[in-house]
Amino acid sequence: MGELVYQALMQSVAAFFFAVMILPAVVIFLGYLIYIVVMCIRELKKK
Repeated sequence: MGELVYQALMQSVAAFFFAVMILPAVVIFLGYLIYIVVMCIRELKKK
């Protein structure tokens, strides 16, 4: 029974870590990539 509780606890800790650390980093990175693409398109339209 203790092993089952331990597995459930580790799974919830991993999900919490993913939601708090990885997800915001991915969102920021994607926003940065979109910003680069938009700025490149603006520069190409100027010429």
